[in-house]
Amino acid sequence: MYKPGYHDFLLDCRKFSPTTLLVFHNGDGEPCYAERMLREPTATTGSAFNSNFPRLLERAVSTNPAIHDGAILLNRRANTDGYFIHSWSMRLFPPPTQTDFLANKGSAYWSCLAMSALKNVECTVLIASTEAYEFRDGDTTVIAK
Repeated sequence: MYKPGYHDFLLDCRKFSPTTLLVFHNGDGEPCYAERMLREPTATTGSAFNSNFPRLLERAVSTNPAIHDGAILLNRRANTDGYFIHSWSMRLFPPPTQTDFLANKGSAYWSCLAMSALKNVECTVLIASTEAYEFRDGDTTVIAK
């Protein structure tokens, strides 16, 4: 399970990428409404998601700076398993959601919010330079400002 304690080390991602989007997915492959964007060279996948994640992000972005443009997909096969990096740089295109209740939020915010409501997505996380959010079941929690 994605744990709120992860927020502390996830904020270190700000050092290596201006914006980081994470999708925590239960199952193999990609969730609906997400697809990989071709990146060459590509970064290594398969590593466990843990407190070393910011270093893995640093390595991925140094391998190819374009990797920061897109969501990072973290999968687990069963609810008792830990998450692992499945893909870097995913394009998200969730079904439309109501976006008129909060002003001045960008496409990354709205994509994370809508993706979090999908079946088999435990949550999404958006880490930006000035704030960070966790999205779960279509609801938002501010995790840092």
